Amino acid sequence: MTIETVEQRDLTGQRTSAALIAQVRGSTLLLAGRGASLVLNLASQILTIRYLTQLDYGVLAYAFSLVELASVGASFSLDKTLARFGAIYHEQRDTARFSGALLLSFGVVLILGLAFAGLLCAPGYWLSSGTSTDTTTGSILMVLALLVPINALSGVTVSSFTVLGHARIVMLRKQLLGPGLKFAFVIVAVSLDGGLTAIAWAWLIAGVCGLAADCVLMRRHILSDGMVQQFTAAAPKLPMAAFFSYSWPLLISDSVFLVRGAVVVILLGWLDNTVAAGTFRAALPLARLNELVTANFVLMFTPIVSRLFAQDRIGELAETHRRNTVWVKVLSFPIFATCVLLAGPLVVLMFGAEYAESADVLAVLAVGYFVQAAFGLNSRLLKVLGCLRRVLCLDLLAAVFALALCLVLIPRFGAIGAAYAVAASTAAHAVLREVVMPNSIRQQSQLSSARVESTVTLALAAGVVVVRVVANPGVALGSLLVVVLTGLVIAVNHRSLGVESMFPELHRIRTMVVGRFVEK
Repeated sequence: MTIETVEQRDLTGQRTSAALIAQVRGSTLLLAGRGASLVLNLASQILTIRYLTQLDYGVLAYAFSLVELASVGASFSLDKTLARFGAIYHEQRDTARFSGALLLSFGVVLILGLAFAGLLCAPGYWLSSGTSTDTTTGSILMVLALLVPINALSGVTVSSFTVLGHARIVMLRKQLLGPGLKFAFVIVAVSLDGGLTAIAWAWLIAGVCGLAADCVLMRRHILSDGMVQQFTAAAPKLPMAAFFSYSWPLLISDSVFLVRGAVVVILLGWLDNTVAAGTFRAALPLARLNELVTANFVLMFTPIVSRLFAQDRIGELAETHRRNTVWVKVLSFPIFATCVLLAGPLVVLMFGAEYAESADVLAVLAVGYFVQAAFGLNSRLLKVLGCLRRVLCLDLLAAVFALALCLVLIPRFGAIGAAYAVAASTAAHAVLREVVMPNSIRQQSQLSSARVESTVTLALAAGVVVVRVVANPGVALGSLLVVVLTGLVIAVNHRSLGVESMFPELHRIRTMVVGRFVEK
C-alpha cells in the first residue's frame, strides 16, 4: 500500500496531502467514539465515589491498583505483539504461524493470569499490611484478583479482532460494551446497598460478562471466516522467539504508564494511607483526559508515518508529525485549561466536598500531561524510526525518576506529593523525547512559524497555571478564561491546523450561511 500523493491547498495556501487529510479527519472522528466510553467510565467512577465512604473508596482504589499492576504483568504485552505479528502472518496467509500466534498468546496470558491472581490471593493480607484496614483490603483484593486473567484474556481477544479486520467490533467492545457493563452492574450494586464488597463483585461480574461476549464473538467470526478448516490443515507453529523478543520491550514501556498510576496508588497505600490513595485515584482519570486526544491520533498516525518512512519521504513525514502535533496540542488545551482553572468546582461537583483535596492533585497532574501532549507523538515516531534503544532508555529513566520522587515526596506531602512526582516525571519524559529526536526530523518539524506558534501556546498554558496559583478563579471567571484562552490558541495555530483543507465541508457550510445572510 502506498501513500496517496494527491494534494490540496487550503485558504492559507498550504499544501496538504490526501493521506494526511484522511488521517486527521479519522483521528478527530474517533474522539466521538471515545466520548461514549469516557461518559460511561466517568459515570461509574462518580457513582462509586458518591456511594462509598472516602476510606472505602481508598481501599477499593488500592486493591484495584494491585490488580492493574498484575494484569499488565500477566498480559506481558502479548496483546500488542499479536496485533503486529498476527497481522503479518494473516496477510501472508501463513496459517501455521497465525494459529500458533493465537495459541501462544492465549495460553501464556491464561497461565500468567492465573499465577498472578494466585499471588494476589494467597498473601493478600500481607500485601495490605501497610494500611489501616488490612482485613477489608485483603477480602476485596481476593475478589478483584480474579480480574487479572480476565483482563489479560480480553486484551488478547480484542487484538485478535483487530488482526481479523473487525474494527467495528473492537470499537463496540472496548468503548461501549465494557464500560456499559461496568456501569450497569455498579448501578445494581448501589441499588442493593451492598457496600464495598458489592461494588467489587459488580466489577468482577462485568469483567466475566465481557469475556463471555468476547468468546461468543470470537467463535462466531472464526466459524464465519472459515478459519477452522485452515487451522486443521496445518499444524500450528509457535513463534516464541519473535513474540518474546518483541513483547518484553513493550512491557517496559507499559510499566512507565503504571508507575504514573497504579504504582503511585500502591505507594500511597503503603507509605501514607488508603484515604490518600483514594484522593489521588479520584483525580487521576480526570487528569488523564489530557491524554485522550493523543491516544486517538496515535491510532492513525502510526500507519501513515510508517509508510512514509519506508518510502524514505522524510520531508512529508516531518510535516505530518508537525501538523499532528499542532492538532493534538490545540485539541488538548481546553481540557488542560478546564482541569486547572475549574479543578475545585469540578471535583466537588463530581465527587463531593470530602474530595476537595483532589482538586490540587488534578491541577498538578493536568500540567504534566499537557506538557506531554504539547510535544506531540514523539514516542511513537521514535519507534517508527527504529530508535527503540533510545525509547527504552528514556522509559526506564522516567520510571526510575518517578519512583524516586514518589519515595521522597509521598511520606512528607501525601497525595499532592505524588501528584508533583508524576507531573514532573511526565513532563521531563516528554522533553527528553524531543531532545533525542533525530535532527533530520526535529529541524524540519520546527519551522520558524511553528516555533512562534508553539511558544505562544506554551506561554498561554503557563498563564493558565499562574492564574490558578494567584487567583484560583471561580466557576464563572474560570469558564470565561477557558473559552477566551482556547480561542486565542486556535487563532494562533489556525494556519498550521489547516482546518479548511482537513474539513472542506465546514468552508462550504460557512459560505452557504454567509450567502443566505447576504440574500436576506
